[in-house]
Amino acid sequence: MTITYQVERLEHDQGEDLFLVKRYHGANEEDDEVIELEAVDDLMTLRATDVEAYEVVMAVCASLLERGQPIEALEG
Repeated sequence: MTITYQVERLEHDQGEDLFLVKRYHGANEEDDEVIELEAVDDLMTLRATDVEAYEVVMAVCASLLERGQPIEALEG
């Protein structure tokens, strides 16, 4: 399976915006992940302006990923 990232303009409830789309080639289309480009932009801005804060944010993200709780469990 090959993974690619593409920036795409997608429609949503409030119009349309740019999103980073992670595509899993060789898998079902519903497995693709859509990531808000604004979040990626904010993270890269933080990395460029405050490396210590960036590292804290990434450590928190790593901890949350290690926890492994599905998002569906959080919604219910």
